[in-house]
Amino acid sequence: MISSIRCGGKYFCNEISKNYNLTFIHEPNSIEKTFKNNTIVKLLNYNPFLDYEEIKSYSKSFDKVFILDRKNKEEQLQAVFYLYEISQNMDISYVWDDSMFNKKDSKKTKEYYSDWINRQTSRLEKISEVLGEDIIYYEDLYYQTDKVDLKGLKFVPDLKKKLRKKSEKKLV
Repeated sequence: MISSIRCGGKYFCNEISKNYNLTFIHEPNSIEKTFKNNTIVKLLNYNPFLDYEEIKSYSKSFDKVFILDRKNKEEQLQAVFYLYEISQNMDISYVWDDSMFNKKDSKKTKEYYSDWINRQTSRLEKISEVLGEDIIYYEDLYYQTDKVDLKGLKFVPDLKKKLRKKSEKKLV
């Protein structure tokens, strides 16, 4: 699995690893220890590889390769901002409020993260082209799973485990 950040890749890989009794390796900094049978590896599209030919060569070590991104860039931006500027915890549930973008002591700006996400998407598009693999989108994988080619694998997402929660605020 090669993905952009905050696309549901960790949950997807974890569920596939449990369903098929695979070892799950999450975002390794190097690939040396990932060449094992019965392994699923989730990589961010920029780490540990920078070179497209390296990615192509590495992908040949696996019988299935998935590329994951997100269509809704605003929700992805919110998830990234929340992770890096608010929680520093990739597994915590949260309720988004646009006022969070106004955090005074932010390390990076909303625009910085938006540009970073867009660069990741461009990189995934190039990886998709190099590998000849379609990009799977979070919105399809989680909400229209039956329309996604998972190459024979079964994935049934539990949407109750979604990290982003709806606000309980009611309008009067």
